Amino acid sequence: MHPSEPNRVYAAGDAGCYVSDDAGATFTLMGGGLTQAPRGHAVKIRPDDPNTVYCTIQGTGVFRSIDHAATWTRLDGGLPPEASGGRIVLAMSQSDPDILIAGYDIDGGTIYRTEDGGDTWIEVAGIGIESGYCFGQCWYDNVVGIDPANPDILYAGGINTYGSLDAGANWTQISSSASSDP
Repeated sequence: MHPSEPNRVYAAGDAGCYVSDDAGATFTLMGGGLTQAPRGHAVKIRPDDPNTVYCTIQGTGVFRSIDHAATWTRLDGGLPPEASGGRIVLAMSQSDPDILIAGYDIDGGTIYRTEDGGDTWIEVAGIGIESGYCFGQCWYDNVVGIDPANPDILYAGGINTYGSLDAGANWTQISSSASSDP
């Protein structure tokens, strides 16, 4: 929800990313250069500049609008090319909104981080497992997070959950999947 316009609501859904200007009574598929594909997976609004909105589109990428979601640009400075991977999830730091992480359904879960609002991204290495954090299930089990007070503390969850205390340079498994074994 837009912080100063409570009737303006953004959502991600089956056909892409949507906007409502009537508090969610009706939604319209957003255009303005925003590629529509099988699914939208995340919408984030910058808390310090609510005219800047991010949206992820499955297999297409991360998009940013700086004009109240009227026009969109696909972010690619270090992110995978279009048509790479499936589900893409996104987290934004509340304490420093220039920092975002994107979890891509590539190689069992690959995370990218930006510190400049999305202009440039780096692949965050160090999870330390060959099959990624999703173990091939990022199409379903894929979530990333950033600690609200400290943007260097990151989380990635799929089959197992991993945490990093150093902006993604090193990762530690903090939980594992449930087992049916006694």
